[in-house]
Amino acid sequence: MEETHNVMIIYQREAIFYISFIIFCEVYQFQNKQETKKTMFDIFYLIYFYFTGYSAPNKFIHFLTKLTIFVFVIFETISWKVTHRGICPQVTLSILDYRYIIIVKPIFLLYGFLAFVVAILICSIPGHFFKGPKIRLRRYFLIRIAFFSILCYFFFFEIATRLVPYRSGSFTMPDNQKIIQFFQKSQIQVASPIKPKNLIMIHIECAEQRSLGIFNRKFPSSMPFLASLAKNGTILTNVTMLPEQGFTLSSVFTQRSSLPMLGFTPNDRGSLFMSPRVHTIMDFLDKLGYSQMASCSGFCSTYKFYSLHHMRIIDKMSHKQMNDYGHFEYLSKTLLPQLKKESEKSGKPFFLVVHNEDTHPKVVIEKECLDVLPDEVKKKWPEALISLQCYDMSLKKVINKVVELGLDKNSLVFIYGDHLLWGNTWYYENPRKMLMLFPFMEKKIVSKPVSLFDESVTIMRLLGIEN
Repeated sequence: MEETHNVMIIYQREAIFYISFIIFCEVYQFQNKQETKKTMFDIFYLIYFYFTGYSAPNKFIHFLTKLTIFVFVIFETISWKVTHRGICPQVTLSILDYRYIIIVKPIFLLYGFLAFVVAILICSIPGHFFKGPKIRLRRYFLIRIAFFSILCYFFFFEIATRLVPYRSGSFTMPDNQKIIQFFQKSQIQVASPIKPKNLIMIHIECAEQRSLGIFNRKFPSSMPFLASLAKNGTILTNVTMLPEQGFTLSSVFTQRSSLPMLGFTPNDRGSLFMSPRVHTIMDFLDKLGYSQMASCSGFCSTYKFYSLHHMRIIDKMSHKQMNDYGHFEYLSKTLLPQLKKESEKSGKPFFLVVHNEDTHPKVVIEKECLDVLPDEVKKKWPEALISLQCYDMSLKKVINKVVELGLDKNSLVFIYGDHLLWGNTWYYENPRKMLMLFPFMEKKIVSKPVSLFDESVTIMRLLGIEN
């Protein structure tokens, strides 16, 4: 009886299995940029979590302890592998946006379900199944729980800090005095330029300066068409990105508003992402009568933000195209001619932003592209660069159509990569910079330091919007 109530019994082989699993995953996270201090703390915390669960004389609690550890460690390991920043806003926003998963990645639902079932089956295996020697330890239940609670505070505080790196609170206000006056106004005013221009933004997933062969000595023939546009237009060669801007929603928000995306969910009261108090370039263009739309391969992940700021969404639900090849065919054959015709008829300019999907990990390389790519590229290049090479071919069709329609004469065309490709890849040397260029402006290299916060003001000035 004393052993049953005051001593916890753990089968040694089961303990070795879970401890080895924790250490293996944490070391793998360390290899994917997790800090040494966090790695060591997490190993200690999770192992202590395992023994704390067994200090309760209840087999169901033992099962829940193992399942919680198993699911969390796998989830965090995948997060570090994909983002190199662990459980961060990029991860949580992707999970919360169920519409994206249902439309673009429905297979993720199956993967998640199967993974959870496997985790339940593994964690349901009773300790005596492992047989072998037993570990007998005093329970000290209240002491273990008290110490575990202290560890939990530090563990979850670190996760919360990573999720909200801006340390924002409810009703966040900018601390820049020049912005506060503008930020508090519910109505905005803007003076119309003498000759309004159309605005065409081409947003390339995970493209950066090193994606162009002219900046990549290992793959100098990468993206030849876009490289030619960069050599003959205006390119910004010193654009930097903050770590928290390393995913689409955050980078797009900053580029359109010149503000950081505080918080990590649209429902967070401290977040500016879905705040109606934020004024974006789209709000000013709406005041000037611009027709505004976003056309996306597959699915527009920015649909909530864009819809809040006067933009119409065009994605698979309307043009029926899932990938870049079909989407860009639609752009060149249907949408661009239609926009020119409507603009001429109404006398009003348009703003079009084009989003792609295939160059986003896990990349897609379509058959139409593979059929024309040289064997040297298909067999020896990294998948990310092959995907960008395919994108380059589709981009050429769209830009050629822009020129054919004469839109290069009365439009500001801006091409940019939304953020750096995650991780330190061997085919991109440091320093790594953002991709930003204006293909139809004067041949010029701008090397002064620029950030994403500068983009919207620069764009408006180039459109002739000064006030």
